Amino acid sequence: MKLNAYEDNSKKIKWEIIRSNNLKDLDKSIKWEIIRSNNLKDLDKSIKWKTIDKTKDRKNIKNKMKQTKIQNASKSSKKKLLQLGKSVPTANTLSKGDLILETSHVSSYNGGQSGGIGNQNYSGLIQYGFFKNLTISSFYTEADDPLFKKIDTTAIQPENLWSNYGIGLRWNVINNNTYKLSIDSSIERWRVGSGGCFGYNCKNKSNNIFNSGIEKVLNDNLISSLSIPITWTKFNNLNLTFSPRLVFLPKKQGNDIGSGQFYGNNYGVGIGGSYELSKRIKSFYSGYFPINSTNTFDNKIKFKRTNLHTIGLNYELDSRTWLEGYVTNSFGQTPATSILTIPSSEDIIYGGRFIYAPILENRNITEDNKKKYNLFRLFRKQIKVGMNGNGSYYKGILGLSESFNFEITNETIYKHMEKKKKIIDRYIKPGTNSIRGGGTANLLNIDNGDKINLSLRLTYGRAMSKTRPGYLFSELINDWIINDNNSINFSPKIAWTGTKNLIGVGTSYNWKLSPNFEIIPKYNIGITNSHNNYNIMLKTKIKKYLEIDSYLSNTISQNDIGQLIKSSSPVFGLNLNFKL
Repeated sequence: MKLNAYEDNSKKIKWEIIRSNNLKDLDKSIKWEIIRSNNLKDLDKSIKWKTIDKTKDRKNIKNKMKQTKIQNASKSSKKKLLQLGKSVPTANTLSKGDLILETSHVSSYNGGQSGGIGNQNYSGLIQYGFFKNLTISSFYTEADDPLFKKIDTTAIQPENLWSNYGIGLRWNVINNNTYKLSIDSSIERWRVGSGGCFGYNCKNKSNNIFNSGIEKVLNDNLISSLSIPITWTKFNNLNLTFSPRLVFLPKKQGNDIGSGQFYGNNYGVGIGGSYELSKRIKSFYSGYFPINSTNTFDNKIKFKRTNLHTIGLNYELDSRTWLEGYVTNSFGQTPATSILTIPSSEDIIYGGRFIYAPILENRNITEDNKKKYNLFRLFRKQIKVGMNGNGSYYKGILGLSESFNFEITNETIYKHMEKKKKIIDRYIKPGTNSIRGGGTANLLNIDNGDKINLSLRLTYGRAMSKTRPGYLFSELINDWIINDNNSINFSPKIAWTGTKNLIGVGTSYNWKLSPNFEIIPKYNIGITNSHNNYNIMLKTKIKKYLEIDSYLSNTISQNDIGQLIKSSSPVFGLNLNFKL
């Protein structure tokens, strides 16, 4: 709107300076006068009205927001890698007040002697910038699979347990434009178990590798590590690290029956580097080379030395979340055990890390808006509750950042489904709860200038039955936006179960009939050990915070492996989506 007034009218306004020593009386001291105009019609005509195209205006705002996101995405990340794989630390430290939460795991490519989806080691890590040059950390890891290779010297394949927790400290001593030098140390409790049985609800017995008995060996060891990493930062996109390491490990393990050889102290040198391939992707390599010390043993329980190598990629989803994937022959997940291979083998394994940097302070937020934020400033919160003729579930979703959603699901398949299909009976276990956790990472986004929306979803969980069997599920979600009311989805899916893998492709068409109604026909194409199935859904928006999905489907469930398996007959279902 534009307002043009006659100069004569504007001149009729009389301004006077009002002085007051008492601010409370200031309002009373304002003197109002009526300005009379002899030609009110002319005054009204002087106002010029202009029509604003709201649709065009909204598009301009969207485009500006999109350009801002693209500009932010194109900026180089200021985050430096704190490690080049677990076995080689860098000299980098966190800034004061920064917090990092990390989950990671490594796994063999096959089940080895024990079967399943592979020998695995899980870990959780918390790091905090205590000062600008001092980072402290705490961690926990657990690996309880039997030894990977068949042990030739025992009648029964030995069970194995590595369980660690501890604290770490990294002090940046020198920091200039050319290089950094830090002292990195840790002290840990390492519980080592061999023989007997360590799996959940396990009652079997097995030989141990430390003596001739069949009784379990279980020792708690105090171990530690010391490293002096030097990282050169002179080059624009390349950082190089040299890291002498000293690790204190026990020489022997055993019980009342007897003891046997173990790794002992380890001395070595780590080298590596990281290279910035793009604004959001860093590649890295590291090698650790033991000197006159052992860090592996074979299927004859002979301890020896081997070099460790790690190569991987670090992908920055946004300023708060990172994904990392790598291949390595390092199995330990703590500073002291990271120089060890998978027990009984030197096989190459794969690993993954999820790194999250929550914001602890509400800086630059007004008092009125502070109530909208909690400790971690979650972006979105959602609860889903669903039920159909085959079972029921509830799911919680937390938006940890703009590009990552964490989820946890509890599902029950009804008992009458038991023994209908072997996969269902083993990995979903009808009549019991299945608990799964994971997340969805947005890799490409149209709002950031990409051609499509692309997300990676990973979940892992177990059926809460006697043996607690579990599987890993992954899908790559591709969305093509045709226009504001139509889009197409194409999502390859795979479930790794350890016995046989299920592979399929999900397809769907989203048709938005109105702001409150959307029709979504879905069809899953079975490729390996899976079935063709369908789902026809009507999504209804009741309120801003509530959506209802009503559907007809012939899948076992709406979650993970259940999407790849066809039920004996179609069922009606209902989902309630609460956006908090």
